[in-house]
Amino acid sequence: MTSEEKIKKLLLNALKKSQGINKAEVDEIGLELTRNSNNEHGDFSSNIALKLAGKLKRSPLMIAEEIIDRIEPSEYLDRAEFAKPGFINLYLSAEKKHGILRSIFSQGKSFGSLCVKEKKKILLEFISANPTGPLHVGHGRHAAFGDSLARLLKKAGHN
Repeated sequence: MTSEEKIKKLLLNALKKSQGINKAEVDEIGLELTRNSNNEHGDFSSNIALKLAGKLKRSPLMIAEEIIDRIEPSEYLDRAEFAKPGFINLYLSAEKKHGILRSIFSQGKSFGSLCVKEKKKILLEFISANPTGPLHVGHGRHAAFGDSLARLLKKAGHN
């Protein structure tokens, strides 16, 4: 189970314990956990309080605060905060972040390798510059993209 899945489970358990929130409403709305690009807003965030506010006829901030109060302490989660207008920002613990990095470093060059069941021979054509016309930046971009895609497929075990 990934860190994201574990944090989502913690959030779901907190939702179950919150007053006036039933599982059917959460299932109907859908619990989304988003990775934040800005670390100031946590590692993950959820807008579930905003989504539930209309159904429960309550303030999103009050719902977010109630959910946060019911999140069980965990080795994966350092803290949870709410932000206007009703987001729940979740911060991974430093120990878990370090554990993820240790795992990546211990795998070395094999990190990111995929185990494909059926290896395929793939013909990948990715540069098609017009030999009679001028070259432009797009040709270089397509060459870089195609080369990267070829390397990923090779890393996955395809020929």
